[in-house]
Amino acid sequence: MAQVFHPYALASLLPDDVRRYYRYDGSLTTGVFNEAVVWTVFAQPLHVSRAQLTKLRTLKDEQGGILQNNFRTPQPINKRKVYRSWL
Repeated sequence: MAQVFHPYALASLLPDDVRRYYRYDGSLTTGVFNEAVVWTVFAQPLHVSRAQLTKLRTLKDEQGGILQNNFRTPQPINKRKVYRSWL
């Protein structure tokens, strides 16, 4: 189980305009890549400072190891439908 040592307001990671986003069905980024995720990508990019990036790189997994390599290379869109939240 993960432990939070310093509470952090996750809302501070969100863009100013959370009404504009794209959404699509996809898969997990690790393991067997189960297609069990609804991905949300905000239209407004999030900017992360060097200090924030340094802190993110210290996150640990359930076993206490550094959280790393939890990404997957971009995959073809295939027949997925991508939805946007605005007209």
